[in-house]
Amino acid sequence: MRKCIYPIFLSACFLLAVLLLKTIWAASPVTYTPLTYQEIGPGLWFTKVEIYKEKQKVETLILVKVDPKKNRFRVLHDKNAKTIEKWQEVTGASVIFNGSYFRENFEPCGLIISDGQIKGHVRNRYMKGMFLAEPQKINSPQAAIIDLTKMSLVSNNLPWSQGLQSFPMLIDKNGTIRVNQSDLRASRTAICTTKDGYVIVVHSEETYFTLYDLANFLKKMPVDVEHALNLDGGMAAELCIRTGGLNYTHYGYQMSNYTGEFSLKGLQAKIPLVVGVFPR
Repeated sequence: MRKCIYPIFLSACFLLAVLLLKTIWAASPVTYTPLTYQEIGPGLWFTKVEIYKEKQKVETLILVKVDPKKNRFRVLHDKNAKTIEKWQEVTGASVIFNGSYFRENFEPCGLIISDGQIKGHVRNRYMKGMFLAEPQKINSPQAAIIDLTKMSLVSNNLPWSQGLQSFPMLIDKNGTIRVNQSDLRASRTAICTTKDGYVIVVHSEETYFTLYDLANFLKKMPVDVEHALNLDGGMAAELCIRTGGLNYTHYGYQMSNYTGEFSLKGLQAKIPLVVGVFPR
């Protein structure tokens, strides 16, 4: 009996030590490099924010700031899925990034509007927000995010030619973080609107952020976010920039998801749904 007690005691001590270190690591402050935007085109700015914890770099966050008065958005869908670089080659977009979630048959999970054509499902209850652009009515903003928990949509009467639903809403208009904490970490892509009328595309190169961590970080950053809407992540988190001022490409990956799966860094997944930014 005594022979069993000692190994059990050691195992318990080891587990306690791991939990203690994890708690200390989680409580340690996060620091980041200043936001210094580089103009990469008319109405387009780029910055790379390096994030540190305990003096160790844990994440690189890419922010692309877009002036919708000088650039237009297009939501593009093709069941013949492509890598983000191929999407850029086909469309000629200045900036192009992954859209929302899609099914195994490459159809969108929620509603999308692509060049005025409506596709997908209007009443997917999981969809919590919708990015809309290119209004067909005067006095509407060039781009906006609406909260689907606050208003309903009539799919045949939407005054926008581009749009896509996604989830979760990371930050709402009241500044409330609308996602719960979890241990799920992956590369992330999100789209934000600011109180002064800009759109910010957010993309993480590594897998440090849970959705809650990303929302909390965006809320603390000096970017004046009005709404922040999560897009697809993990292997589907992709960003490509081709302007006279910058060439940049990144493919995401994930450490864990609800099924315990992970993906290797460097894979170039083909995706059917993207958002492109084009000069007006």
